[in-house]
This record gives sequence, C-alpha cells and structure tokens, in this order.
Amino acid sequence: MNEKLLTIGIPAYNRRQALGNVLNDMLGNGLGELPDVEILVIDDDSADGTFEAIRPLNGVGNLRILKNEQRAGFAGNFGRLIENCSSEYLLYSCDDDFVLKEGVLALLDYLKAESSPPALISSLFYDDGAVYRGNPNEVRDIGLHEYRDCCNHLPGIVINARLAKAVWSRLARHLLDRRNAYPQCCLALVFLLFGYRCIYLPVELVRTGYALESGITGYATVGERWKQFLFFCEFLTDLQSRIDDARIGAIVRELLESHKLSLFRTLGNGVSNEQPELARYYLQGALDHFKTT
Repeated sequence: MNEKLLTIGIPAYNRRQALGNVLNDMLGNGLGELPDVEILVIDDDSADGTFEAIRPLNGVGNLRILKNEQRAGFAGNFGRLIENCSSEYLLYSCDDDFVLKEGVLALLDYLKAESSPPALISSLFYDDGAVYRGNPNEVRDIGLHEYRDCCNHLPGIVINARLAKAVWSRLARHLLDRRNAYPQCCLALVFLLFGYRCIYLPVELVRTGYALESGITGYATVGERWKQFLFFCEFLTDLQSRIDDARIGAIVRELLESHKLSLFRTLGNGVSNEQPELARYYLQGALDHFKTT
C-alpha cells in the first residue's frame, strides 16, 4: 500500500446507526477509494454494539476499524487516533457528521501544492459565538491568541500527525487529564508558541449530520467549567516551567494572566447552561465585583 497523505479520523462511541450511515456515505461517494486517503475509525469500547455493527466494513476500500479494549474517554481516543495515524495529516470528523469528498480533494490539492504545509488547518471560523463550516475568506494565518477559537469545535480540524505525536509524548500527562475537554486546543497552542504555521483554509471539509448529543455528561456545568479552568492554569504553568526561551516564556506568562481573567466568563458559561434563570444575577455579581476591584 502506498503511503497516504491524509487520514480521516473518527473517534466513535455509542453511535451504531449514525456511524454506519456515515461510513456507508463515505464509501458510497468514493472517499474510501482515494489513493492518498485512509479512513480510520476507533471505537471507544461502545456499549451499544457499534463496533460489532461496523466491523464488517473493516478493510473495505481504505477503511480501517479499531476498538479500544477499555474506555479511554474523549481525550484518550483523540490521542489514540494520533498514535494510530500512519499518514502525515489527520482530519478529524465525528461519528455523526458527514465528510465532503469535494472538500477533501481541495485539501489534498492544497497540501500537495504548499511548499511548507502547516501544522494545523482549521476549516471553520467563529462569528458572534457561532461556528460556521467553511471559512469564506482567503487562506490566512491563525494568530496565537486564536488558539482556542480556531479549533474549539473539533470536526473539520486537520493536524500534522508527526508533530502531534512529538507533542503528545512530552505532554501526555496534561493531554490525557480527565479535566481536559480541549486537547486539540492544547496542540494548537504548542504549535503556535513554537512558530509552526497554523492556517484557516476556506474549504468545507465536514458537514453537521445528525447533531446527536455528545454523551459527555455534565460537560458545561459550573463544576466542570471550574475544573477546565484549573486545568488550563496548570497546563500553562507547566509549559512556562519547561520553556528556556525568554521570549516564549513571556508569551506563556501573558497567556496565563489572560486566562485567569477569563474565570468569570468561564463560570458564567456554566451558569447559563446549568441554570439559565440565574445568569442575570451572576452577571450582575460579576459586574459589581469588577467595579470594586
């Protein structure tokens, strides 16, 4: 088998029917026959028979299906896709979204033509807090302070798997932390800090399909947002301690201070999701706090 340029990676969990439809769509539209592409699905020990249902598709075209023997969780399965990616680039999708062949072909053309391919490609962008598929603007670099906005929403993110493996081996303790709901943002931050180019690409790669619930319980509660906030404090602090370059160290210190100032916004998101009727009281309390400090 020729070496692939791109792996379409799908972390799967309890999506028996939706994932079957997604994979059949990919095989039906020819994605499974592209010579530069592999499709890799890793089932995270689903309890609904997902793996048993899709296992007959293993080996059909360029489709490879694996299963975790024990539940690894979101961050763990994210890492498993990186670990098992045999191509230079890894495009993340979801087990209930559809991958667009025309978008993948445009991405392949870009990667082949680019003399210095980037470390991360985002095919989506944010506007007024909403995520849009397919950036309508020209190709542009992602700024350091956009390390979250560029990939908060995972489907449609493309990462250099070789670079990601190197980062993962050094920062696995943080990246596999159960509080870490955004391992892709951690990778983006490290890439940007050390000068690797990350870009927005005006190509729609993944389209929302069934829009099923993620299955991650309590993800946006006040308690979980507090844990996520503390995790990023620890992650940035550890990064700062590992960096010898004074300039980069100063940038991390600035990011850490900026992150600390986001506490009210982070907890406010949890309040809005958990008890929206209390959001206005929380907002007033936050405003009162800043007026007196």
